[in-house]
Amino acid sequence: MIIRPATEADLPMINRLIRQQENRFLEELMLPDINDPLNISFIAAHDDAEKQMIFAFGQARQIETTEADQQSGELLQTIFVAVDQERTVAAQFMEQWLLEAKKRKIKRVNFNGF
Repeated sequence: MIIRPATEADLPMINRLIRQQENRFLEELMLPDINDPLNISFIAAHDDAEKQMIFAFGQARQIETTEADQQSGELLQTIFVAVDQERTVAAQFMEQWLLEAKKRKIKRVNFNGF
């Protein structure tokens, strides 16, 4: 399994995952959703195939508390979809988000969605 940041090229497979969800409360993503610097997006893919098959996507959003202090605020998990290894992927995504929060000096992290 490979965990890596989501890219523009992943968008069609990410949206396919979203469409496959039974309780479709998520809207399909657009390019700005991936490119927004306040969004931290990761995918999980099988690494045994020639073409990586994405089976999970997660996104957290940085919420600033003040305009003067942009390296603070809160990191909220906003999207998580997985069709395989859900618990393992969720744990690894959380680990990656925590590392990114530390780099960005984010003071609070909220993963209530898990």
